[in-house]
Amino acid sequence: MLSQPIILKKVAKTLLAISDKPVLVMQEPGSGKIIWSGLNLPYHAIRYNNPVEVKFFQQLVTELVGQFNGQRNTQGIERVRANKIVFNAPQGQGILFKEQNFSGWQVKAFGQAGSQRLTIYKAGPANPGYMYISVPDGTQKVEVEYKGYLLGVVLIIFSSLSFIWLLDYLIGFNLLTALFTKIFVIVKKPFRKWWEKDSLE
Repeated sequence: MLSQPIILKKVAKTLLAISDKPVLVMQEPGSGKIIWSGLNLPYHAIRYNNPVEVKFFQQLVTELVGQFNGQRNTQGIERVRANKIVFNAPQGQGILFKEQNFSGWQVKAFGQAGSQRLTIYKAGPANPGYMYISVPDGTQKVEVEYKGYLLGVVLIIFSSLSFIWLLDYLIGFNLLTALFTKIFVIVKKPFRKWWEKDSLE
């Protein structure tokens, strides 16, 4: 599905067209450049493994941000635990963290002025997508940690208790069944008294 532009400005330049319909259009306001896309080109290139589209997209990125030397900065990256990653002395203006952006991820930056929480931005075509973190100037360290969320913890506890109860029932011990029955009786007593009192009134 492609966007259908009605009228293009004279200053706009068509970079790519399909059946004479512009798909990628570039405009140069002042000293900047804006590229409008009616097609998810990165996803389309990867999905269909099209080397021509990959090369074209690379040319677009090079046109916008300059030539990439092919090297990634991996120095100072430490995976403390499975759910915690530390970026020491991060270079550049941002961090593209290729973990799924589920609820529960938190980012904190440390610098000479102290620490501050940073916002996580969704990046990439996937759902929920990768994470992009904008790094402030003067940052000495960035900590990315997954701390989970309340609903997830509740579901894990409930699932664990259900599994243990089922295993207890199948083996025949029925220890948890007896325990839950006692708890139910204890909890039910005050409600029963209140119900009987309310019925008499």
